[in-house]
Amino acid sequence: MGALIKRRLRQILEAALLLLPFGEQLLIRFVRYRGEIRFRGVFASEHEARQYLRQHVNYDEINRKKEMSVSLGREPLDSWLANHDYPLLFWISQLAPRVQALIELGGSLGHFYYSSKKLIDYPESLNWIIAELPEAVALGQKVAERRGEPQLRFIDSQQMSEQAPVDLLMTAGTLQYMPQSLPELLQALPRLPMHLLVHELPMHASREFWTLQQLKVGEFTYHVYSAESTFQVLNNLGYEIVDQWQHTRLLEIPFQPDCKLEHYSGFYARLKKS
Repeated sequence: MGALIKRRLRQILEAALLLLPFGEQLLIRFVRYRGEIRFRGVFASEHEARQYLRQHVNYDEINRKKEMSVSLGREPLDSWLANHDYPLLFWISQLAPRVQALIELGGSLGHFYYSSKKLIDYPESLNWIIAELPEAVALGQKVAERRGEPQLRFIDSQQMSEQAPVDLLMTAGTLQYMPQSLPELLQALPRLPMHLLVHELPMHASREFWTLQQLKVGEFTYHVYSAESTFQVLNNLGYEIVDQWQHTRLLEIPFQPDCKLEHYSGFYARLKKS
């Protein structure tokens, strides 16, 4: 009975807040204070979403804070993998022996490389390039040198278009934070990579939009892709979708039930043979 009363009182309070001037914003702050939501707003573009940021914070601030964790041995460089990463692990194990060079967009300090290396015997000839923000590049390169990893190299993600062509582009949990879309990133490369591995991507069945995500260090713009339009554009670029997967992960935006996601997605695509 007590839980029912509390729930009813909460509903009454929330309804009352909505009647006040700026009630919607007050309610979002109230719910966020309880730690129940991390997203707010739906916007047509990254530019529009950026206008509503409460405070501009450089995402690289997250990487800057990792140096202490690394020095104390608390950064999970060798234990990054989770159960839902199995499809990514499977496909990289199949593709790594067949490619000469790959770019991992948003690979942080090399977490996936180090964790997967315990399970996969990567060819010594494989050139593994991690494209990241400047703080991650500096720290990641330092860690790689200390560990004696000559095949692992770090570059600024803004310099991807200046690199020699690669056979594979892979990314996990990064595209949603980038102002450029996946097709734009691909078309900026000197040559379309034969293989494309995407993991941990928020994809709505049909809608594409931007929202704002609250993290510990600040608030950031967040891109939710449309599966329908993304796969159509990739098809136009010459890719075929070989495999798709999902794992349970909730994304809810207050007052936007049509934008709710219950799964994040991943896929493997390759260029069609001419």
